[in-house]
Formats: sequence, C-alpha cells, structure tokens
Amino acid sequence: MNEVNGIIDPPGFSSAYLVRNYGAPLARATTGTVFVVMHSCRGGAVCPGNYLINVAAGTSSLKPGADVYVGGLHYHVTGSQKVYKPDVHTQTDIWTNAPGRLVLFTCLQVPAQTESTDNMIITAQLVT
Repeated sequence: MNEVNGIIDPPGFSSAYLVRNYGAPLARATTGTVFVVMHSCRGGAVCPGNYLINVAAGTSSLKPGADVYVGGLHYHVTGSQKVYKPDVHTQTDIWTNAPGRLVLFTCLQVPAQTESTDNMIITAQLVT
C-alpha cells in the first residue's frame, strides 16, 4: 500500500501491509527501513495488530530482543513507543531511513473498547 496525502490507512483488517512509498522494499531491507502497517481490532475481533499490543497495559506485547519475521527476514525488536495518532507524521525518529531497520505500526486499542487515539510503533533491527 502507499501513503496518500499524509495518511497511512491499511486497506483491510486481516493482513499486514508494506508501505511502498517510504523506506526500502523487502528486497533491499539491508539498505533502508521497511515500514509495515496493520490494524488492530476491538470488541473481541482479532486483527494482526492485536498480537503486537497489550491492551490492558497500554504497551507493546513485544519486548526488546523479541524475534519478528517479515517476508522471510529475521529482525530483533529494539523498542516501542505509544504515539498520539495525529502526531505520528511529525515524529522524525519514526521516519528515519536506516539500513536494516523495521518499523511496525498498529492502533493501540484501549480497555474501554472505545475508539483508539494512539498508535503503537515498534522498531526492530535486521539480524544478519
């Protein structure tokens, strides 16, 4: 998928999507950042992003050092941060293009099952 007019909104709820017009494609992951986005769901539904978040704690469920595999590539998680959705585009550290870097985006659901206002951003580094 592509970012369009400053918006990255995955087109479906059952898959994770590479953002083609930012960073590097999987084939060149060693040369830049790969950006992957997905939805998480509320109300008992399960989307790919639900596996990345701990709703009760308001944190990532992936701790530093955890293994992540994207397109056959192996990454280790380096960190995570909660970012208010309207502020994501202004966070330059998220958009840094660095060799072997992975950035995962999903909505951070809330225990009250109301609309999500934050994104969970998880970073990882390619294992070579």
